[in-house]
Amino acid sequence: MNKPVKLNLFKVPLSDEALRVARAIYNTYLLKGKELHLQIKIQNMFNLLKLPANKNSLSHITELLEELNEPLEVLNFTYNRNFYPRRFIFFCKYEIIHDTILIDISGEYLHAHDNYMSDTFLRE
Repeated sequence: MNKPVKLNLFKVPLSDEALRVARAIYNTYLLKGKELHLQIKIQNMFNLLKLPANKNSLSHITELLEELNEPLEVLNFTYNRNFYPRRFIFFCKYEIIHDTILIDISGEYLHAHDNYMSDTFLRE
């Protein structure tokens, strides 16, 4: 099997705040023993972004999560022994419940980040 060619997969760079959110989620994933299913308190996101705890700030966090979830197109993608000539992947699925954000990080995305992206951003 050929080693994947690393490419710049982002059509538009992520904003600085979206990068901070992505790295916070990734670091939480590492701290939790690489658990893909996470629960993050919304207050922690407010603190990370230095935002007041209100509805506008929560809307802003939602916008950042949506920015992270812009689909990335990966060509000639192999994941779990399955080959996809063209695959669209997403960073995570999320749901906001009360004071918590439930996040399911995509294993496909992490695999693509490590093996297919030249524009990696989670470990910086």
